[in-house]
Amino acid sequence: MAVVGFTVKYASTYGGLAAGTTVSNVQQVSISQGRQAQLDQYQAGTCQITIRYPTGYSSPISAFVPGQIIGVYDTDMIYSGFELFIGRIADVEVDYGIPYSGGVGPTDYCILTCESRYAEFGRMLGQGYVMAAGTGTAQLATCQTQTGYNLTTINWGSYNPTFAGTTVNGTWGDWINQFVLTMNGRINEDSAGLGILTQYSTSTPSFEFSDVPTALSGIYPYQQIGFHSLADNYYTQVTVTPESYAAQTASSGSAPYRTYQVNTFNSSTSQATDYANYLLNNYKTPTVRIASIGYSQNVQVAVQRFFPSTQYVGSRGSITFRGTKYYCIIEGYSYSATPDQISCTIYVSGQDLNAYFIIDNPVYGTLNNNKLGY
Repeated sequence: MAVVGFTVKYASTYGGLAAGTTVSNVQQVSISQGRQAQLDQYQAGTCQITIRYPTGYSSPISAFVPGQIIGVYDTDMIYSGFELFIGRIADVEVDYGIPYSGGVGPTDYCILTCESRYAEFGRMLGQGYVMAAGTGTAQLATCQTQTGYNLTTINWGSYNPTFAGTTVNGTWGDWINQFVLTMNGRINEDSAGLGILTQYSTSTPSFEFSDVPTALSGIYPYQQIGFHSLADNYYTQVTVTPESYAAQTASSGSAPYRTYQVNTFNSSTSQATDYANYLLNNYKTPTVRIASIGYSQNVQVAVQRFFPSTQYVGSRGSITFRGTKYYCIIEGYSYSATPDQISCTIYVSGQDLNAYFIIDNPVYGTLNNNKLGY
């Protein structure tokens, strides 16, 4: 008999999901969250849930409609506040089969296509709202007020730069993406809201993976590892175009250049210049780096789950491979599960692409091993 390693729940509020209604007869979930490479723009996470629906024709579940809040959890972590996915139903498909008798269709299935919390901002137009120049936290608070959706700042500490003013003519999702790109930050989504992380957030390593099976608590095994040079993480020229100031370009070597161009809310030309120089220093050297790890397991024989509770987009930690420890930051993940099998790929960026100098940090605070910041 299969042992289900994941749980699907729905509720009227995000905060009520952990104690919400559990969906029975779930056959498969497929999740994509975050991004794969560090310079990728963020898009809404997706989740597809396939449910066996034997009495759905005679007694449909009224909650299965677009807009319904839904969450997917590792079964062991429902009450620890860690979600594999959280968002809303975007589309519902029902596949009716044959036979049907006595109000039961044994081969009927319902497929829920869901989108993460970021999609809420992506579906709301700014309608020309004039965003005043101000600190990052002030602008995020304004965005939350204008949209009515929760935005949180995670471990910003004393880092709170000034952002230029702008007119929000596109969607609020577009504005958030440009806001995050301006500080080379990240987006994490959970029940508390859309989390905006700076490059300095979560500076203490919080997860550890190893290619050697271990019984030690907090060290998680993996089965596949990928090292890639990633063409989209190699540039010899960077042009930063602020909303209200002239574009600033930094170059290395001679033409022809591999050029990366980014639009930002930098509040001055000097701030834009610093950012261009930082990006150039970060990406001008082609290097093969760790990019992903993967794992699959039969739930019936699993000793521990794949996801540590401290793991989320932006979380720092280490991956040990053949005796060498690599420090990384999680950028995103894909997750697929059936009642008896779980597989996952975690996408990471390496320590050398995140070498901000953080005082008193044993990994990111080492003199002469960090890049020029901004």
